[in-house]
Amino acid sequence: MKKIVLVFCVVASLFLLVACNGMGKTDYKVEVEQFANRFAKLVADSTIDSIRAMYPALDTMSVQFVTPSGNAFAQEDENTPGTFNVKFGDVTLKVFRAIDGSFSIIESHGLFFYNPEKFELAKKTGQWVDSMPDIELFKRMNDVGFDKFMESKMHPSTDGLKIVSKKGYDYNEVEGGAMEPAGLIVTVKNTGDVQVPGDAYSVVFTAHDFDWDLTKDVYDYKSKAGVDLAPGEQAEFSHSFKYVEFGVSVKIKTSSKGSKISSRDYQATGNEYQEYLNSKK
Repeated sequence: MKKIVLVFCVVASLFLLVACNGMGKTDYKVEVEQFANRFAKLVADSTIDSIRAMYPALDTMSVQFVTPSGNAFAQEDENTPGTFNVKFGDVTLKVFRAIDGSFSIIESHGLFFYNPEKFELAKKTGQWVDSMPDIELFKRMNDVGFDKFMESKMHPSTDGLKIVSKKGYDYNEVEGGAMEPAGLIVTVKNTGDVQVPGDAYSVVFTAHDFDWDLTKDVYDYKSKAGVDLAPGEQAEFSHSFKYVEFGVSVKIKTSSKGSKISSRDYQATGNEYQEYLNSKK
């Protein structure tokens, strides 16, 4: 009889211990969710000092936030005692419970807001890594050195544009029986190593004539808008004039106006950020 009572007491004690522990974890989960919901309310209200008090790692960083939506759902991190992962849709907070029972956010994912154009470019160039915590990504996204590196790629030099072939057509017989082309077909190639946007240049065809003192003069001209050319790409341009006395010439005219490539049109390799890091070594 004593053995039965003893066994019963041991089992009952173990049950109570497990139950108490389970109750403790449940209480912490509820407290964590309440803490996280308060934080979300502060973010919505832009109460920056209180936000920093709950998320000390922000320190004096100037950050724009994505407002967490819905209610917090917390799960204890099995690999890190005292730490909970809290989800608000696409936003995740890592909350730590200290020995004294206080809570603080030690890490976040998806909480920081960025200009959509800047974000799009970061995704394309390897600057953005989904798995990185927000604060680490913030430092990457505000790397002035990389901004300058990309400026050089998105405001490319047009020095690589070359007329690589030229062919006349629509020949006219001019004074003295000579035949002069009224039109030209030219091929423009990007021989450089960066993309050149079409609005950075134009191809100008010029018809020449003799003026009254027998000097070569411009009779007429036609400017053709450029097209986007990636490194190694080429394009044909052509134009024919109704009347030409002394032939047709052609040249590439460059313009700095509007020559920046948009983040949407920029043809990224995905290795730009790594190239930038390598250039610093």
